[in-house]
Amino acid sequence: MKKIIVILGIVLIASCAISKKKEASSETQLQDIVVVETDESDEEAIYVVVETMPEFPGGIDSMMAYLGRTISYPEKARKKGIEGKVYVQFIVRKDGTLDDIKVIRGIGGGCDEESISAIKNMPNWTPGKQRGKPVPVRIVQPINFRLTETKKSNRN
Repeated sequence: MKKIIVILGIVLIASCAISKKKEASSETQLQDIVVVETDESDEEAIYVVVETMPEFPGGIDSMMAYLGRTISYPEKARKKGIEGKVYVQFIVRKDGTLDDIKVIRGIGGGCDEESISAIKNMPNWTPGKQRGKPVPVRIVQPINFRLTETKKSNRN
């Protein structure tokens, strides 16, 4: 009889723990999910997704025009026929300045360096906002390098 009471007690405790866990997980689903990471240099949260994302002055079309004017195809990449996307990561700070600029996936041939240079020379962005306040946001910007057919035939 004591064994049955002990077993029933264990089952009761386990079922209570499971129901509490289900309640906690359903409460978690109702909350907003904000992805942040901590910058070790100043212990300030760096967001990946915010309510209002940072923006290049004039919007995406202006940024594409800027990159088109600023980036020149590196001669080394042209001669070797190197094409592809360079992924540049950077942080748009609260004041709109760009910081911590680095290539996270490159293609070589001078394209990586050309991409970093273009990002470093960008004007200040409109900062991202979370709950109406400017916050630092990490951005990954792909930059496409593609040779035209005439440039491909000229390299031979």
